[in-house]
Amino acid sequence: MGLVKRFVFLGSKELGLEVLRTTWRLRPEALQAVITFDDSADTRSVLQQFVAFGEVTGVPVHVAKNSRHAEEIVTSVSPDLCLVVCWYWLLSESVIQMLPAGSIGVHNSLLPKYRGGSPLVWAIINGETEAGFSLFSFAQEMDEGDVWLQETVGISPRDTIDMVSHNIQHKLLETLDARWCALLDGEIRPNRQRHELATYCAQRFPGDSRIDWHWSAERIFNFIRALSPPYPPAFISYQDKQILVAEADVFERPYFGMPGQVARAGDAGVFVVCGDNRAVVLKTLIVDGVRQPARNVFPSIKIRLD
Repeated sequence: MGLVKRFVFLGSKELGLEVLRTTWRLRPEALQAVITFDDSADTRSVLQQFVAFGEVTGVPVHVAKNSRHAEEIVTSVSPDLCLVVCWYWLLSESVIQMLPAGSIGVHNSLLPKYRGGSPLVWAIINGETEAGFSLFSFAQEMDEGDVWLQETVGISPRDTIDMVSHNIQHKLLETLDARWCALLDGEIRPNRQRHELATYCAQRFPGDSRIDWHWSAERIFNFIRALSPPYPPAFISYQDKQILVAEADVFERPYFGMPGQVARAGDAGVFVVCGDNRAVVLKTLIVDGVRQPARNVFPSIKIRLD
């Protein structure tokens, strides 16, 4: 990629907004337009902050109706580069090819690991001890383009996805602050991914957040912290209700019983036996939008969870 004089930003959510603010601050004359979409139904939406950014800076902010509308805006601006963060519509090959410097985006994994959807969720479910971000070029196949910038953050055994996301965002903004201008000026060269090391993530759906008590206690605990607020939490199915898990822990000693059996309920929490003869301790649950101690929801050792 040579000198980039003009770029367009496509994105949403808090991460996208912070990346937008950082890259504009570093090279304001290069940012030609912002394209976002109406995600106001999502609790993570910051749509109004995107609109306010345009009002304050004078940069045109477009709320695209669909992917075709977004591509029409990109084509009309004719930038050198598209910077894409938290964007959920694919750019067509024809649009990517028309951009002299192509499109680059942020992926919350250390590519080539965890290509695909929800990479950080899967990394925490799998008990990874590190994660990070990759700033990479879009290519024909999913997440396989060259990597421009990549940094690592650690994951401790008690970190929730919100904590790890915050650490990744901080590292990304810190890295952009130091290197964005050098990237635009053609002073950074990308690295080809080692495709033979690639792993992939399947798209997740709402029903995939249901806890399976036949799993090991460690996997269930990782599952809960990977799907913790402010993201849609892991849930338990009980008496035709979805009960969300807000806080849990792992009991460190063996606990023999049947998977899903409530073995103890009290002030310390609700101990549920898992598939490896250990227990997860449920501490705080959300029922019909109300947070409450788990012992209020599952008070009896006669309860069996599916």
